[in-house]
Amino acid sequence: MPCCHGTLCCLLSNRFVRLIQREWLDAGYPFSNFHGSDRNMKERSPLFLLFIDVVWQITQQYPLSFEFNDMFLHKLFTHSHFSPYGSFLYNSALERVKTKLQERSYSLWSYLLEPAVKSTLVNPYYCANTTVLSISTDVFVVFLD
Repeated sequence: MPCCHGTLCCLLSNRFVRLIQREWLDAGYPFSNFHGSDRNMKERSPLFLLFIDVVWQITQQYPLSFEFNDMFLHKLFTHSHFSPYGSFLYNSALERVKTKLQERSYSLWSYLLEPAVKSTLVNPYYCANTTVLSISTDVFVVFLD
């Protein structure tokens, strides 16, 4: 597949958004319990942050293979904690349906995929890659004095 060089055809695709929707939101990751600011600290969990960090680590190893940039991952994490959008509210898709959230709130995805916003979240160096990525698990630790 050819490189797209940031043309409109290669702006941030819906694939990663669909993955987050299917595997985190629809599968029932309890965002309200684990990210809620009014919850006991023992109930909080950094699992979504760890996922975002793993994705970021892979993007650092293969910077040309991802359509999105670091800002996209940052926005995902930030909006999973504090957001005017309802995408990460409640603990399951069922709770979101029961509370009619779709009628009362806008989707984060609609916002992120607006052309003006989406264009700031695109990796300008992206080249489509159909090969399987081999992930390095080497750990580099830097100690600062």
